[in-house]
Amino acid sequence: MSSCRGLVNHSLYCARVLLEAWQRDREAQHLGASVLQDAYQPGLKYHLGRAYGYLLLEGAGHADAPKDAPVSIAELPEPAKGKVLPQTVQAMAREEPGILQPLYSNLGTQNAGGVRSSLNLAAQSQGPDHRDWHGVYTFLQSSASAIRDVLDEC
Repeated sequence: MSSCRGLVNHSLYCARVLLEAWQRDREAQHLGASVLQDAYQPGLKYHLGRAYGYLLLEGAGHADAPKDAPVSIAELPEPAKGKVLPQTVQAMAREEPGILQPLYSNLGTQNAGGVRSSLNLAAQSQGPDHRDWHGVYTFLQSSASAIRDVLDEC
């Protein structure tokens, strides 16, 4: 069984690699914004979602990681009798409808007729963009530091 901390670190690292590649591709301007969004969003949603789920578990005091991370605080196992979720975990989870919203959005890589047509490659992007995903990454990085500071003090 893997540790929650290790899976958080790995997922955040993978997300950083994707964000940096997306930024390089944006700056190169070889592809339209909507194509880059379609290409990078699924990986970011996966890695940042895993990071968030395992960070919830880590903050709640679970050292060993289950096979699948919870998607939201609602899926987090109940604390032991007489215990409550730490304030850092509760504060982080309050951002699910805010800064963490890209984790719960439909990515919209297809239009009503199926795959985006080649004539529509320059179309305006829909859904979370690079800045939104970078915001999720930054929030999770700072939350991981805060949670680990609290855990290290115990």
